[in-house]
Amino acid sequence: MRNRARLFSKFALVSLFAAGIAQAAPDRITGSVDAPALKTLRGYVNPKVRGAADLGLADAAMPIRGAMLLLKPAAGIEAFTLEQQTPGSANYHKWLTPEQFAERFGASGNDTAKIVAWLESQGLQVSGIARGRQFISFRGTAGTIGKAFHTEIHRYNVDGKVHFANATEPSIPATLDSVVAGFHGLSDFTLEPMLRQATNPPDYNSSSGRHYLAPDIAPLYAAGTDGTGQSIAI
Repeated sequence: MRNRARLFSKFALVSLFAAGIAQAAPDRITGSVDAPALKTLRGYVNPKVRGAADLGLADAAMPIRGAMLLLKPAAGIEAFTLEQQTPGSANYHKWLTPEQFAERFGASGNDTAKIVAWLESQGLQVSGIARGRQFISFRGTAGTIGKAFHTEIHRYNVDGKVHFANATEPSIPATLDSVVAGFHGLSDFTLEPMLRQATNPPDYNSSSGRHYLAPDIAPLYAAGTDGTGQSIAI
């Protein structure tokens, strides 16, 4: 863990000077991650499991990939975002790269290293850290994830399809509450697509198979309007 913390600290220092930011995100994890106190995070039981047929515990060896710990931004993000949109502000339209955001508002390098070390100590594999340090991706089995977050992964029959999801609200070490905002990916439920396939084929197709939209300008031409003297901005 010492080597990992040193690596994250070095990365944070290099990014800080490269971005030219005078203020770095502070460390927020102050206690031991191994302390027994827990913090239950509410609102992370998928509503689709309510009323669904509970098929019991998922196989402990079932792999769960693409889960995430969502991280809280550091204090000051709301004020900075408002200044970015306020003409005359010193930060008006001063957009940050992901690395600049990480150094100023993301989890600090030290805090990120502690969370990564804790996840690995629970038997989970860290698969990625967001460039802005807003989330940490990890994977594991239903058994290890359930044990790590003090919940159970069950299988559910929803409208004839079998899904998995955490049956109770997950918990984290209380010392991580200052940084961890929540979870994503403890179930395989996804959002329903808002797009629907067109019932009629498009009127304009290229030889490459691409589709195009075009306005009906025939009435304008018939009226003598051909766009002369007009400007269009996109």
